[in-house]
Amino acid sequence: MSKDDHVYKTVELTGTSLSTFEAAVENAIRTASRTLRSLRWFEV
Repeated sequence: MSKDDHVYKTVELTGTSLSTFEAAVENAIRTASRTLRSLRWFEV
């Protein structure tokens, strides 16, 4: 495998919040970052 080859793991998360959509996303990312190493980007 060359330096330019990349492999990514896709994980689906569902976050919740009583206040805002943004808070729900933050909750999901915060929880996932406890167990997932090298969590660098996300897509909504």
